[in-house]
Amino acid sequence: MKKPRLTRDQKQMALRLKSMGMASVEIGRQLGFHHSLVDVMFAQERFTKGVVDEWTPRSGHLSICEREEILLGLTRGVSMSAIAQGLGRSPSTITREVTANGG
Repeated sequence: MKKPRLTRDQKQMALRLKSMGMASVEIGRQLGFHHSLVDVMFAQERFTKGVVDEWTPRSGHLSICEREEILLGLTRGVSMSAIAQGLGRSPSTITREVTANGG
């Protein structure tokens, strides 16, 4: 069985949350990991860079950040064309993404 490892983004988020005074138990809950993994990361400061994220989109495809922005926009009730304009993408790209992933 593979040991769980935090990605670079997860470690950076954990460090930001810790700097805001959040406890490691809550940080672990936010990241979806047991707090002992977060405790080890903080105890051994050499592990602050994280592993490279496993997924990188191909050129021209939506990134994770863009997908998150779409999700946030839909949650707020923003129209797909407004989301597309904010991301600098075609409205059809946003519509296809939403349709493909269950709206």
